[in-house]
Amino acid sequence: YNNGHGDLPPLDDAADGFSPYTGETWSCDGNGRGTHCAGTISAIDRNNNGVTSLNPDPNKFSFFIAKGLKDGGSGTGSGVLQAVEKCADEGAKIISIGYYEDDGMLLIAVAWNDGNSECNYPTSYASVMSVAAVDSNKIKAIAAPGVLVESTLPNNEYATWSGTSMATPHVAGIAALVWSHFSECTNKHIRDALIKSAQDLGVQGCDNGYGFGLVDAQAAYQYLSANGCNFAVGEA
Repeated sequence: YNNGHGDLPPLDDAADGFSPYTGETWSCDGNGRGTHCAGTISAIDRNNNGVTSLNPDPNKFSFFIAKGLKDGGSGTGSGVLQAVEKCADEGAKIISIGYYEDDGMLLIAVAWNDGNSECNYPTSYASVMSVAAVDSNKIKAIAAPGVLVESTLPNNEYATWSGTSMATPHVAGIAALVWSHFSECTNKHIRDALIKSAQDLGVQGCDNGYGFGLVDAQAAYQYLSANGCNFAVGEA
């Protein structure tokens, strides 16, 4: 996360983030991927420059940034786990990658870019929502827009990138947006609402190419408006 980017919410260096790696701070993004994902979720819509996002009003949500990978893009399993645990300890409601079964959080992770049925982890854990990418024509998609996505980069720059890493923050951002309107719902209600309201693509029903379909914020909102948070949910 590039704390200080003009289009991202300013965070407290001492309280709003964590890094398990000695000599590397959470507020310095040497790789750029975290800042790019953050822009999709929360770029501020307050000027005519840059980009906007799924949650453009920083007064309606809060970030806690945990650095799972080093500035060079590599890391350790223990480092990622420490990052996830710190987010949980800080009360995170939505997290982009995780190893936890429940804890009241909605766990969202990349499905990788292979486009096949091979299991990758933590994405393939039953408690994690896996996400892959779709372009504007909904080609080679599983769950969310992830092709030629323009977003923020360190040093007040911007770039257009593609991949499941770009699609995942779309789902996380939509989950946050929908949950903000239905705070009484559990993580499982939000997950089920996103799945049941998704636009089916490819073979009817869930399939290896598209999952349950393209995530749809308005449809998820309408689903919860009609059903509330009293419907039965699955175990995952």
